[in-house]
Amino acid sequence: MATFRHATPGSILTSRRVIVSDAITSGNTDFTIQQPANSTVDSCVVRALDTITIDSSGTVSFRCGVAAAGDVDVIASTNFIDGATVINAGAVKLVTAANDVRTNGATAVVATDERELNFRITSDQAATAPDNGRLEVTLVFRVFD
Repeated sequence: MATFRHATPGSILTSRRVIVSDAITSGNTDFTIQQPANSTVDSCVVRALDTITIDSSGTVSFRCGVAAAGDVDVIASTNFIDGATVINAGAVKLVTAANDVRTNGATAVVATDERELNFRITSDQAATAPDNGRLEVTLVFRVFD
């Protein structure tokens, strides 16, 4: 017969964030966030801290992975802006983790030890003001006991 207890708390949500200055350059901007041990990535929130202007319609995207340069296995490449010239201050993009990472038992689902997650912001042109802009990137983790 199965035994169980209701008194044990379940998983909890926690987050870590980083502010990236000079975030939108013509090319790639790389940075990292530490993933806690015994956790999985639940979602990612990217928020513009400045109104960021680019010269002409362009694309700004980001991705996240375990390998360097954000090789995609945690958050697939996602457009922050596509065909626009302005990211308004306070604009927020909410992205869930790749389905494989969250649901199918892949090795990347739960980090048994703390590990570094690698992000890459890619833009086809630099921002013109102010100073390539600042983005706040927050990762939300589900931590298991």
